[in-house]
Amino acid sequence: MLYKYFLLAFSLLLVHRINAYECGTFRERDKYYQETAELAEFQFKISHGNPVKSNNKWPWLVALFAREAGICGGDSNKFCCTASIIGPQHVLTAAHCFMSFKGEQRENMHENIFVRLGSYNHSSKEAIEPKLAKVIVHSEYDELTFVNDLAIIKLAEPITFMENVEPICLANSASEKDFNSNNKLHIVGWGHQNEAEYDEEGNELWRESDVEPEMLREGLAQKRDEDECAK
Repeated sequence: MLYKYFLLAFSLLLVHRINAYECGTFRERDKYYQETAELAEFQFKISHGNPVKSNNKWPWLVALFAREAGICGGDSNKFCCTASIIGPQHVLTAAHCFMSFKGEQRENMHENIFVRLGSYNHSSKEAIEPKLAKVIVHSEYDELTFVNDLAIIKLAEPITFMENVEPICLANSASEKDFNSNNKLHIVGWGHQNEAEYDEEGNELWRESDVEPEMLREGLAQKRDEDECAK
């Protein structure tokens, strides 16, 4: 009986520990809003956003890498995709990230990738690399239309949330009213980009295509209605 009480107490402590960090919480809030204002002011002067300089500004972001050469169209340990923490043991990413996996690679996708969380810099030695249990790609994902472009990575063990490792909030019916055409949207990730530099008059001085950044980058975008996008 004492053993059962111990297990119950441990379970309650674990739940409290997991819930201690709310989803979608920004640390250093005043600094965040100041940086957001600066980002909005200089957004159109810098191609593809700004580098992120704080580990805990976007604490739910995860970098996904390929262990073997050729999986993501490059060498081993090549960056593949950006993902987001959605729970203590689950990470959400895109299904198209796994379309280059073939044969045995596809059967054991979790053994052919690794993820790094808690860091905005690929070169950081402080990043956390949890063991993976499996990868679940949406069964109705369409490669042509990108419908259901979703995949879940299950971690082998629950991660401990901290200031630079937290879950993102998932949208629900209550949050839809706040998501209208007047919203400014944050775009954050390590995706490929075109780098360019302009003079004071807006003339392009140089451009380098398909650059893969080491540092996490962020930018602002305006939400558009579907009717406007269809024009």
